[in-house]
Amino acid sequence: MNHTKSSIECNDVFAQIGAHQAESKIALIEPSPAPLPDCVLPISASVPTCTPVEPVDDSCFRRELEALKKQFQPFTQQQGAAQVSLRQRVEIKQARRRSQDGDWESISIPHYGGPMGRALFIYEMQAELSAAMFKAGRVFLCFRGVDYIAEVYVNNSFVGTHEGFFDAFEYDVTDKVHPGQNDLRVIVRNDAIMGGNNSWGMPIDGDKIYAATGPGWDEPGLGWHHCPPGMGIWQPVYIESRAPLHFGDSWVQPNLSNGTAKLHVLLENAGNENTPFRLEGEMMGWNFKEYSRPLAMATPAPAGPGTNWYSLEIPMPDCRTWSPETPWLYECRLRLFFEDGHELDRQAVRFGMRSFVIDEAPPVAGRIFLNDKEIRLRGANTMGHEQQCVLHDDMDQLYEDILIAKHCGLNFLRLTQRPVQKEIYEACDELGMMVQSDLPVFTYIRRSKVSESLRQSAAMERLVRTHPCCVLVSFINEPFPLSWGDRRHRSLDRRELELFLEAASLAVRLENPDRQIKPIDGDYDPPGPGIPDNHCYTTWYCGHEIDLGRLHKGYWRPVKPGWQYACGEFGAEGLDFPDLMNRRYPDSWLPRNEDDKRAWTPNRVARAQTGRMHSLWMDPQESLEAWVEASQAHQSWAVRFMTRAFRRDSRMVSFAIHLLIDAFPAGWMKTLLDCERRPKPAYFAFREALAPYLADIRIDRWGWWSGEDFHAELWVCNDKFQPLEAARIRYGLQIDGVTTAGGQSDAWASEGQSHCLGIFCVKLPDARVRKDACIWLELISSDGKLLSRTEEKITIFPLLNEPVLTISGTGTNVDSLVDDLGATWVPQEDTNVWIHENPDDVTSDILSRVEQGGTLVLLNLPEGDYEIVGESFCIEKAGYAPRHFVSRATGHPLVAGFEARDFSLWHDSSLDMISPLAETLMLAEGWEAVLKTDQCDWGRKPEPAFICAEKRYGKGCIRVCQLRLKGSLVTNPVARLFAMRLIGNSDSIAHA
Repeated sequence: MNHTKSSIECNDVFAQIGAHQAESKIALIEPSPAPLPDCVLPISASVPTCTPVEPVDDSCFRRELEALKKQFQPFTQQQGAAQVSLRQRVEIKQARRRSQDGDWESISIPHYGGPMGRALFIYEMQAELSAAMFKAGRVFLCFRGVDYIAEVYVNNSFVGTHEGFFDAFEYDVTDKVHPGQNDLRVIVRNDAIMGGNNSWGMPIDGDKIYAATGPGWDEPGLGWHHCPPGMGIWQPVYIESRAPLHFGDSWVQPNLSNGTAKLHVLLENAGNENTPFRLEGEMMGWNFKEYSRPLAMATPAPAGPGTNWYSLEIPMPDCRTWSPETPWLYECRLRLFFEDGHELDRQAVRFGMRSFVIDEAPPVAGRIFLNDKEIRLRGANTMGHEQQCVLHDDMDQLYEDILIAKHCGLNFLRLTQRPVQKEIYEACDELGMMVQSDLPVFTYIRRSKVSESLRQSAAMERLVRTHPCCVLVSFINEPFPLSWGDRRHRSLDRRELELFLEAASLAVRLENPDRQIKPIDGDYDPPGPGIPDNHCYTTWYCGHEIDLGRLHKGYWRPVKPGWQYACGEFGAEGLDFPDLMNRRYPDSWLPRNEDDKRAWTPNRVARAQTGRMHSLWMDPQESLEAWVEASQAHQSWAVRFMTRAFRRDSRMVSFAIHLLIDAFPAGWMKTLLDCERRPKPAYFAFREALAPYLADIRIDRWGWWSGEDFHAELWVCNDKFQPLEAARIRYGLQIDGVTTAGGQSDAWASEGQSHCLGIFCVKLPDARVRKDACIWLELISSDGKLLSRTEEKITIFPLLNEPVLTISGTGTNVDSLVDDLGATWVPQEDTNVWIHENPDDVTSDILSRVEQGGTLVLLNLPEGDYEIVGESFCIEKAGYAPRHFVSRATGHPLVAGFEARDFSLWHDSSLDMISPLAETLMLAEGWEAVLKTDQCDWGRKPEPAFICAEKRYGKGCIRVCQLRLKGSLVTNPVARLFAMRLIGNSDSIAHA
């Protein structure tokens, strides 16, 4: 395989999903903005000053992380000696592997890698067993996880087969093994996944129950990239001796409501007779010493062959509860005896006393409770980094990764689209990190795999049920509607899928009656059962699920009436740091020489999206370093913008950023930290937006006129379910580092709610030149502590001495342009500027006068093919969604002096919210760009396009402009300045 470039042409399936919107089968309710208070906040006679704040940087991050390690270190330490096992175990660490080509290689176990799709490898291992191992009575060959189908032989005898990558399985091989050397052979088969391997250039689906994340492997072309469905013996293998009667998968079911814990003891009987036995038990604190007492164990019924279930209710008065702040853990130590007193087996079962409930009862369904207290879930998705830690036995890094999440302000992790190794759940138990564990199903369930999917649903619950950290499970990621492609000849339709979800929920609750379930994460075919969840990438896949202006205003996707809701994924890509690229990327991904530096784009990096998506959000850059800076700046803005919108919406009870930590270089660069755990700017933006008590400023305009009355909503968002009382806010307008006006007011926030406290209004100062300003807001506690600080930057533009403009033309958008600019309509023979919305309205006389030095503007043309003065061009709908950003980096005089972000986030005065700049674009050759973008969509290679273009015609010019100027000219100085230039007023250039 070429290790610098995949030999397989890959498709960006995730961008394809981003091009679609969720559909619904019944009437849903669109959540709308909360009413604003009729309150103008006071301006103080004495100008307030803002509190100096220590800069947040990487050194601060490391210092605070070390403090967090010290804080939680006691919870990771077992108090007292661990229980000594009676079992003898031989770990199998080495193997030979033969590929389908017949080549052998030596590998270490665990092992994971390619290829994907249908493949077969043979693993051969040896195990040296002592005679003492056979004294216990039985010998078991144990696998913690094999991806995907394992066929197992011991000393040339077939012992069994297993399907599924995450659940443990074992075989009684007593009659197959002997003292001395034993030969093991495992045939491992892979397949294409149920949702299809199209993302990796393999247009075929298969029977593998696997979603879209995994541990990956260290190969740049495919293995690094966030979710390749590889294969291998990826968890430990060992041979273990046991008594014929021994402990199985015992667990503890806590019940805080009545102060008890139900101990479920599972006994496995490898014999053929009913076997009487006796149990002894002791309950103690695992990470604290103050608790230890024996358990009163009644004599149970004899254990029959196979699995036996016994339950014991244990009083737990005044128990310590497990929580994110104090993850106290208990341990139940069990001992198994024959009736004659001979000890057979020992088991230690660790658990935490906690409750977790999603209340689905009206009138407000979807409220979430931990330990009987209402909470909000604020989390992140994971994709492989934590699994890589376990694979490489780097447990210090695993624990640090979880503490990074806590440092960021998160209280849960979505272990995205797959169950993971038990070590990860154990670490989350100890560090107080709640998790959601997903069945590995993405988009589709094959009809032929329904029963196996149900089996794996139950297996997932058995894996996680003993862990207090696991509060939630989910069964499918992003199911698609039939309109996206009818797959009923191979996969379940929606009605059948919902029957599966019912069955899977039953299977899980038979294993654990208390399990809370979010059946679907990211529903593209709502409504479904349980809490509504949509994935939303509106600041990356432009307009995905909801226009960003509507999100910012306080709207959300339509949901089931009476329900609160969740957003299981959101985010944007931020490229890796340049030094990491230069140290770890393949040479072919990097600039080849000095001359190549200006030509470099992120398209060189396998599976990076920035090169193809950048025109939606940022100017093209001229160096690797500039690309990194621009992409990370956009990621930071996108994360801040969306998280704060979610925080202002009290009905958004759960959200998870996609993603937190990368597993490999360029793995999935939506992460907030790279694979070396260095935070990108977006990390700090996210952390700031997750402050339990958050101060926030909401404005729809970032450009203002000199002397205008500025206004902003000032918010306090409370994620704590205790009221914020006796607090204050301070706020001000800052210019050149000096606060020129501001005030202070009482602040409050009820339990778990967000409130707009009022409107900050201030008259902006006169400005003769364009000037940047800052609006700041601080939230101060009753004891004077700074709880949260935020700011919004705005730009003040000098007022224009607008000349009298004379225009001739036709069209409703032209009418609006003329009215908003205060221009005067004149006959076409009395002007030098003509504006039309249909080229057919342009007469030969107009063209003749343009040729002599006039200006013809074709404004907001409908989609279609056009020709004028022998030049053909096409107007198309903008791919993905209407544009909120267009690039002025063209060098054209009409955009001279404008800055990189000027043509973005324009306010629509008719809607009083942010509205797209352009819904259509122009494709043509031979025209000069004034404003540009790319036409891009899923399955379409980006191609240069114009939002505004110019063609010289004699001494004059013809301009095509698809900017949506209607509604933008009064409240957007940039829009007004550009419109004046567009119709020929060169004096406005000096004001940009």
